[in-house]
Amino acid sequence: MDSLYCQGFGSVLPIITSFTDLGVFSIAPNTMSINATTGEININSGQINTDYTISYITNSLKCSTSYSDKVKIKPTDNANFNYGSNVLCPVGMLSPNFEPTTVLGGTFSVLPLTPLVINSTTGELDLSTGVDGSCFNIRYITPAIGCQNSHVQNVCFQLSDEASFSYPATIVCDTNYITPILNTNTVSGGAFSSKNNELTINATTGALDLESTPFTKNYIIYYTTPSGVCQTMDSTSIEIYLYPKSISLTINKCEEILDSGFIKDENIRQYDFDLKGQDSTIKLRWYYDSSYQQLLTGYNRKIYDGEIFYPLIYNDSYCYDSTKFLKFNIKNQLNAGKNTTNKIFYDDGEINLTDYLTMGTTSSGEWANSSFEIQNSSNVQSFNMDKRYFYLLNDSICPSDTSIHNFSIIGDLTFPTTFTPNGDGVNDFWYIVGLSDMYPNCDVKIFSRWGELVYSSPGYNVPWNGKREGKSMPSATYYAIIDLGNGEEIIKRTVTIIR
Repeated sequence: MDSLYCQGFGSVLPIITSFTDLGVFSIAPNTMSINATTGEININSGQINTDYTISYITNSLKCSTSYSDKVKIKPTDNANFNYGSNVLCPVGMLSPNFEPTTVLGGTFSVLPLTPLVINSTTGELDLSTGVDGSCFNIRYITPAIGCQNSHVQNVCFQLSDEASFSYPATIVCDTNYITPILNTNTVSGGAFSSKNNELTINATTGALDLESTPFTKNYIIYYTTPSGVCQTMDSTSIEIYLYPKSISLTINKCEEILDSGFIKDENIRQYDFDLKGQDSTIKLRWYYDSSYQQLLTGYNRKIYDGEIFYPLIYNDSYCYDSTKFLKFNIKNQLNAGKNTTNKIFYDDGEINLTDYLTMGTTSSGEWANSSFEIQNSSNVQSFNMDKRYFYLLNDSICPSDTSIHNFSIIGDLTFPTTFTPNGDGVNDFWYIVGLSDMYPNCDVKIFSRWGELVYSSPGYNVPWNGKREGKSMPSATYYAIIDLGNGEEIIKRTVTIIR
């Protein structure tokens, strides 16, 4: 039967029952030391879990004999454990951590015996019994079977972080921001939060965005110290009242302004709801002035353009808004006047379209030609006028209005007697000024002296360039027949090409 020894047992002498002669001891393998004379072996020098054979041979020359025995070294139990840190905080309960090979089922103890309370079976510590600045040795001994072993961890206690804080006021209106104040001993660098994330809060500074408060109530705010050994959390409450979420109003009205500069009576109380919204807790008073000295008593009033009234908006918590106003922008109704039909002579030169507007027309409009192109000026030349112009009135407050002004251009016709179609850009066309404008149904034909038709233009849209079917006509005198298309007598003229 093998002899089993625990690692670290020390030295062992053999038990010899009887012998007749001194012999010699030996060991195999030779990785553990042995005294060849006494047979003493040093367990500490051996290797764990190695089977050793110890032999003894007598010295007799005639009848030498031998004997052998088996020895095996077992490892000591693993008793390692820890509490995660050597520094503990006096809050809560804490159980030890074991290594996978730690032999369980042993016993825990603590020195000094008080005041720290420990469960001798599980090693759980009641941290609340620790004292700031005190240190303890906690020992774990494996069960008294096998190769029993023990391990000791030293732990010391320190105070939990200070986390107390406050806000400058515990009852506030939801305007702007409010920032907390950390107490003198509070550990900075932690994080702020609100219960159920009900508030918009800066996690670093604790500043509350009061304007985003959803509704009036008492809110809980937390501060947690930075992550560390003795991290703690504190809380405070703050009651936030909703600030009146009102808006300034500018009332745009398009009405007939009376001679005295005001419009008909207006009851300004009809705008209370727009200023207060649906919050029934909000109250409102009207004033004449922004300093809130002249209280408005009568609400049915004649309203002037640009007149401003100042509502003081408040609630039961006396959170009030003194920045809002009610302003009236009053515009006279737009009047583009009546449509007109006008006759213009070519020799009128430059005319002003505004002169053709009817009485009472609003003067702030724009002119557009028949293609609805806005004109830069109301001044136009009579000889190249469009036949239709639009007078446009547009405003962001009043409905737009438009009047149409038609023009017909009349005057004496002048028929050039010569032209020089040589391509120099001067007098290259035979052009009758105003013919097509005054007589859109006219028809112009030109013949050679032999009666050949060399040019024809119904409506006279294209003046004659001195060519027939793309070929230049020679210098000569030609005969023009002009039918005005209005039943008047046919006009006959001569024209000479000079090259």
